[in-house]
Amino acid sequence: MVQAIPPAHDAIGEYTAFLAAELGKSVHVRILTTRDRPLEPLGGVEIDACFSLHGKRRFDGLQRALATTQADAVVLQYNPFAWGRRGWAPDLGHTWLAARKANPSVCWSTMFHETYTLSPGLRAWAMRQYQKRQFRLLAEHSDVCFFSTGTWADEFARSDPSAKAIHLPVGANLREPAVSRQAMRSRWGISREDFVVGVFGGGHQSRMLNRIEHAVDAISNYVTPRRVVFLHVGGNAIAWSMKRCKVIATGRLPDVDAAGAISTMDLMINPFTDGVSTRRGSVIAALQNSVPVLTTFGAVSEPLWREVEDSFVFLAPPRDENLWSEATLRAVRAIELDAAEMRPAAREFYRHNFSWASVASSLLNHCSLLKSKC
Repeated sequence: MVQAIPPAHDAIGEYTAFLAAELGKSVHVRILTTRDRPLEPLGGVEIDACFSLHGKRRFDGLQRALATTQADAVVLQYNPFAWGRRGWAPDLGHTWLAARKANPSVCWSTMFHETYTLSPGLRAWAMRQYQKRQFRLLAEHSDVCFFSTGTWADEFARSDPSAKAIHLPVGANLREPAVSRQAMRSRWGISREDFVVGVFGGGHQSRMLNRIEHAVDAISNYVTPRRVVFLHVGGNAIAWSMKRCKVIATGRLPDVDAAGAISTMDLMINPFTDGVSTRRGSVIAALQNSVPVLTTFGAVSEPLWREVEDSFVFLAPPRDENLWSEATLRAVRAIELDAAEMRPAAREFYRHNFSWASVASSLLNHCSLLKSKC
């Protein structure tokens, strides 16, 4: 179950399409989604546009489909804002409960990409109250609760020791590049000698844009006389203020071209206010394309990032500018000394933890294990 799939530009919809394609190699997959938008075929995957996101009875078709499904498992892809304006979607919970009651033999599971808003401010506080209730209802009535970060999975497991809370990282919503790294550099006017730093995605409030600019300026000073190229791949336009580097903004690209553009980077810079985690698709896309990452380690960061610190992931606390500067220089020095070994190691870390084969295998194993015990 998902609220959108390609060609709609929606990160969770794209995630679902990639995951369904991988699952479809070993099991039959049927996606239940909205009929509100144009759809395109997904090879090997059945699509049932059985509900709307609008109207008082918007989920009637969804409830019928769930109540009569012959599936072994149903997975709800959940982010509160995906299912209702400002995350208000009590009818989703009612639909879930009714379908579960009508079809108790199914393994009912929810993938929590986000649980509820943690943004500051009075409006966010008000939204958080009802979003928390929706989260708890879905979680309490799911046989398996998957969480995109290990921190959220651990928190929920502590609050409900009887629940099956599973950490399931996201993958990269990009196919493999169609051309070589050097060919992509040539396409964007980047030479072999240029040091390329970049970002992937938009300027969400969780991104620390001033830290990115600070790091780029420091790198420009360090690698002189080499030219620094700052490459902004995808996302909305941002008025970057760096003066000592060439700035290239690609705008939105097809996923193959976006992957190719990312592969040209020597370093991706992606600091987050709450720290890097296994739900950060931009970081995972860098690792997929063998690119080292400079980021932050914060409240939601999992231990696996510490395990590879200073290998191809360089970390600093979100609020410490001095340590951020130190991490920036450590990253550049390490890349200049050892990029030939660093890049394959980043790719292998991606393959082991974030490839779609890894994600799909984990999901299937946990759903199948629970089903066998029923």
